[in-house]
Amino acid sequence: MSSTRAMHLLTTPARRRRVVALASVLVVVGLAGAACGDDDSGDEADTQTLRFVGDDVEPTIVDVGEPGTSVGDMTVFDGAVLDEDGQEEVGRYYGTQTTIDLDDTQVVQIMMTYDLGEGDTLTIGGVSEFPLDGAGLVNEQEFTRPVIGGTGQYAGASGTLTTVRSADGDYSQTFRITD
Repeated sequence: MSSTRAMHLLTTPARRRRVVALASVLVVVGLAGAACGDDDSGDEADTQTLRFVGDDVEPTIVDVGEPGTSVGDMTVFDGAVLDEDGQEEVGRYYGTQTTIDLDDTQVVQIMMTYDLGEGDTLTIGGVSEFPLDGAGLVNEQEFTRPVIGGTGQYAGASGTLTTVRSADGDYSQTFRITD
């Protein structure tokens, strides 16, 4: 912007107030971004790791469009969240996924919430893959999806969830949560 144009913006008191207000907002946003920015130090002390097991469940399929598996189909599911050893139920998970591509695999976009009790939840989103000839994630393949929010002690949380489906149908779930 030319200096003549910049001076014109400041010629009236109302314009000066708007420019000062905008500059103040930009400074506050800049400071907040610096305070909340990523820490490149690699310090794992601020990361909480949670490990769970989820059982394979019978999903409900909402067949949209062409009969059979096709783009737009929705799957609705829920199940038990078990402790790391797969012995004790520590919560429930609820989710939906939509088929978004069919090529070598069925690519699905997921929205899923883990209810860990007492108001503590973690919600994830993202994509993963199913084999074309079956339900459940591709066996023994890692899928890492973002944590997009939480409640209770996980309010404001971010991070990732890495899921691996074993050949026996159990799902190993590893959350890496940052505040």
